[in-house]
Amino acid sequence: MKLFEPVSDRKGLRGQLVWFLVWAVATGLGAWVLKPDPAGHGTHQQLGLPPCGSVVLFGRPCPGCGLTTSWTALLQGDLAKSWQSNLLGPVLYVAFTLSAFACLYGWARGRRFQSDSKPVTTVVTALIVVVLVVGGFRFMTTQYPLQDRVPRWLWRGEKGREPARVPEQGLATELARPSESEKP
Repeated sequence: MKLFEPVSDRKGLRGQLVWFLVWAVATGLGAWVLKPDPAGHGTHQQLGLPPCGSVVLFGRPCPGCGLTTSWTALLQGDLAKSWQSNLLGPVLYVAFTLSAFACLYGWARGRRFQSDSKPVTTVVTALIVVVLVVGGFRFMTTQYPLQDRVPRWLWRGEKGREPARVPEQGLATELARPSESEKP
């Protein structure tokens, strides 16, 4: 059971360095740039990404919902918020960190980290199964309020002010009504 194998050409190790750098950028963003969203999900929108499609369409979390918020809270020392945002967030961040440092170690020593080895494959498979089971449970048991489901750009609020609250009767009803500026 070897996790590292020697390589004759270091060019093949660039991917390991890239993986470590991806970890370093994600960690830096979570620690110093992003602020955990109070809703427990949606922190990724601070990076200009769209809201989660599962939340918008179904009002329910996908298996990855809350991971950015969880990692950001963890990196900023709020373990309770991290667990609350996504139960698996801290576990997945630790796995990401371990794999990043294994890749850095392999790159520095001129050895390929064998991510296709039996122990690594077993751990990754187990993590995927757990994420899907927990994510499926969350999807079935959690429903977000309507204002969390509607993208902020659809809300009718004045520019520079807090967006208007979307009524509970639903998005379709609100969007079908003409706004004050559209009324004759």
